[in-house]
Amino acid sequence: MILDQRATEPELLDGRDIDAEQLAESVRLCAISNRLLGGTRVVRKFLEAEVRRAPTNRPLRVLDIGSGNGSIPLAVSRWAIRRGLNVEFVCLERNPHAALLARQAVHAANDSRVRVVDGDIFTHQPDEPYDCAIGSMFFHHLGDDVILALLERLRSFVRRTVLVNDLQRCVACYAGCALMSRRFSREVRHDANLSIRRGFRRGSLLRLLRRMKGVSVSVTRYWFCRLAGVIHFDWVSKERP
Repeated sequence: MILDQRATEPELLDGRDIDAEQLAESVRLCAISNRLLGGTRVVRKFLEAEVRRAPTNRPLRVLDIGSGNGSIPLAVSRWAIRRGLNVEFVCLERNPHAALLARQAVHAANDSRVRVVDGDIFTHQPDEPYDCAIGSMFFHHLGDDVILALLERLRSFVRRTVLVNDLQRCVACYAGCALMSRRFSREVRHDANLSIRRGFRRGSLLRLLRRMKGVSVSVTRYWFCRLAGVIHFDWVSKERP
């Protein structure tokens, strides 16, 4: 069966030479998917729990990896402001076309709590640690060993938690993606279908994350065909004198 194993071929979106128009179309489909199929809701639920555990004397500092056009950070920031929650986002995006789209959206929203940074997560080094990091529909672009290597790298500058907010590899998600992308270009439809084939199943994602040492992990299913993998780092021992 086509969905039995994670696909390994790269998406067109992963190429460095993708043109601005195709990328804009692709990130627009991702934004629609996150809004309608639960991706934004997963981030809200995750951050609501993180804010409760955060120190009250400063904002919760959140790294959003591969932000695309910044739709999730902006939507969640609006939600946090309405609820009186102190959350700040750094949106990291390696593609300059996507970073420009995100900056335009942040400017239009006039949201000082969301900042866009150009850079690659495999070389990014912040001036100060983040409290948590989020990858929404990002981790399925990576192979298993690369995911683990990246999580180990994040451990060095993320204090507490990482959220893997991604697609479940299943027939319902594959069919839903085909339906949502039918009015988009052939290239975007190709990537949309491939993204499901590169996605995860709960058990396999849990087994992958449990290969890390010195962390606690959980993987939860959400509607519609969403998986939320949460990795808790132990920074307590590092911060004690």
